[in-house]
This record gives sequence, C-alpha cells and structure tokens, in this order.
Amino acid sequence: MAGEGSLIYRQRMEEQYKAVSKVWEIVSLLYMMGMLIAPSTLIYNLTRALMLLTVLLVGFFSNIKQVGKAQLLWSACVVLYFFLHTLSGTPVNTASAWHRLGVLAMNYLILNIFILQTQTEEGYDIFIKNLTIAVMALNFIIVINQGSELASRRFGNLAVHYPFGRVVYNSNGAGLVNALCLLLQLYRFDRDKEKKRFAVIAINFLVIVLSGSRKSLLCIVGFIFIYMFFHEKQHRLRNVIIAMILAVIMIILVLNVPVMYSLLGARLENYVMSVFAQEELTESSAIVRGKMIDTGLYWLSQRPFSGYGLDNYQYLQGSYGTYSHNNYVELAISGGWQVIPLYYWFYLYVLIKLITSKEDLKLQATGLAVMMLLPILEYGWVTYLDSKLIFYITVGYAPIARSESKRRMLQSHFSTDEGGTEYVGSKSAH
Repeated sequence: MAGEGSLIYRQRMEEQYKAVSKVWEIVSLLYMMGMLIAPSTLIYNLTRALMLLTVLLVGFFSNIKQVGKAQLLWSACVVLYFFLHTLSGTPVNTASAWHRLGVLAMNYLILNIFILQTQTEEGYDIFIKNLTIAVMALNFIIVINQGSELASRRFGNLAVHYPFGRVVYNSNGAGLVNALCLLLQLYRFDRDKEKKRFAVIAINFLVIVLSGSRKSLLCIVGFIFIYMFFHEKQHRLRNVIIAMILAVIMIILVLNVPVMYSLLGARLENYVMSVFAQEELTESSAIVRGKMIDTGLYWLSQRPFSGYGLDNYQYLQGSYGTYSHNNYVELAISGGWQVIPLYYWFYLYVLIKLITSKEDLKLQATGLAVMMLLPILEYGWVTYLDSKLIFYITVGYAPIARSESKRRMLQSHFSTDEGGTEYVGSKSAH
C-alpha cells in the first residue's frame, strides 16, 4: 500500500545515505588534506578528481534528494555567464579564462557535495571532524618546516619542496581556515560540552596571531560576537557582554605581548590609525592592496560593462601579474559591474533564509556568523576562485540544507494509503 511503500522507500533512502556517508567521510577528508597541504600539485588534483567522481556517483547512481538547489542555480548563473563571456572573445587572455572557468565549475560541484553531506547532523559532524584534522595537519606541517623562525616570521609564509612538487603556503590562508575551525569548535562545544575542544580553539587562536593576518583576527572577533548573539535568544545581553570581554582580552594580548605585537599588533595598529586618525598608512601590505584596488578601478572605468575576462586582472598593466586583493573588483574586472549582483544575490538569499530560519539556533548562529562576515572579508580577500570558499559557504548553507532535508522527511512521515491510514513513521503512529 502507499504508506507501506513510503516507509520502505524511506528505509532504503536512509540505508543509501549511510552508505554514501562512509564514502563521503573518506573522500572529503582526502580532498581537504590535499587542498590545504598540497595545493596546485598532483596530490591535490587526484583528491579533486575523487570528489568529482563522487559527484557523478551520487548524482547518477543514488536517490539522495538535492537540498542545494539555490546553490546550483547560483553556480549555473555564474558559470553560464562567464562561458558566454569567454566565448565572445572578450578576455585579454582567453586560454587563461577557459582554464579558470573549469576550476570555477569544479569548485561549485564540490561545494554541492559538501552541502549534501551536511544535510544531517551526522554528516555535519563528519565535515567538522575532517576539517579539524586537515587544519591541524596543516598547522603541524608549517611548524615543522618553519621551525625556529616561528617567532620572527609570520606563520605560514613559506615554500616547501616535496617529492610530489613545490608548495607555497600563505599566512592569510592558514589564518582563515583556522578561524573557521575555531568557530566550528565553538559550535561543537556548545552541543557536547567536551572540554578537549578548548585545546583546538587555543591552537587556532595562536596560529591566527602568529600568522599576522588581520582578516583572520577580524574573523574570530566577528564570529564569536555574532555566534554569541544569535545562539541563545534568552541570554543575548549576557552573551554580547561575554563576547565583548573576550574581544577586548584578545586585542590587549595582541597589542601588549611582544611576539604578538611584532607579528600582528603593529600591522593592526597602523591600519586602525590610518582609518580613524587619518595617519599615513605605513604598513607595506595595506599600501600595496590599496594600489591594486585603484588599478582595478581605473581599468574598469575604461570597460565598465564588458570587463577583461575571468581572472584576467593579472594581465592588465599595473597589476604586477597578481590579483587585486578585492573580490568585488576582481569580479567586475572579470565580466563588468553587472557580475556583482549576479554573484551576490546568492549571499543575500542565504542571509534572508538564515534570519527567517526556524532551524536549531546554534546551527543558525554558525551560518549567520559566516554569511554576515564573508562580504566584509571579501573587501580584502578574493574568494570566487579560492577553494577555501567551499568550506565557508558549506557552513553558511548548512542550516538551509538541514531544514530542507527535515521538510522532505516530514512530508514522507505523513504518507497515507488510499483509506487514509497513517503508517509507522507518521506522527500519529507515535
């Protein structure tokens, strides 16, 4: 009968999801390790191929329902636009634009797999566990290779020669994945109260300070504040006060501990004084970033609606062969000013869904922390081709995926036969 058929179908779906989860757990960990530890090498390409193979297997050989339709629509819009844009011959370097379009499409497919994985609490726990393992492995490798220079040079700014290729690590990259890991540990501690998570949080915080990354420090301050504000409605005032106290303690440490000050405090202090006291900006990194953005705006004034091709800022005069350090400028340079609303409607959609969500408050707060900060971070972080964005969007979208999955399960629970009898799995049966 219809109800019995629905019950059998649900049982098969649950069994299938568990089987696929085992594959996801292994493949996603390999991908995370490859992406963080061995980027731009054969190892990373192999792990990425495994993830894409998983996309095909799940898409064609399983009945797992899609819970990331908005993400797929967003991805399709962006990829189709740049496909037509590149096909038109607009890019300065067409070969490079085609290559980067392939990377963009692969990143979006992999993002969808992570969204599917996190539609259940068990899947989200696996995602958090795997990301934590990969981030801790990255930290360990950097410590081993940087050695005695940890206190005198920014954490993660080094190149390592492996048998499989040369890998260049980046301080900001290390800081940003540690910041996300810290937020997820805070979320998990809020659920399981396991004190061992404070050890991971302490390592994350230390790495962020040693990395000297202003964006990463902004991340953890913002993450903690937003998470504490949204995760408990009845204690918001108390939580905000706690978050503010923690933020003040962090800033005091960064500005007064000599090692922390030399690596991060001085850079942060100069930037703040340049903004609020109109003092001259002397920190070289911030000066270069400002010039890069000015260069991008100049070239945009010449071709405001056609742009110069996907990731083609680096081929323009005055770019010094690198990127603009600003996601908005990069997107506009790639395809014109109209690309910005085409790209960012998805961010707005996710934010609205999160704010109006009735999902678990702690999960909702985690998603809001990411999606509220991400547009701010992108003023100084080019994310649209950065694989780390996959992790950030996964966390931001997870509450929506969970809600969609529960909605479908609820519909299935109310399946009835022709006579209206509700079977096991319906609410009245319990």
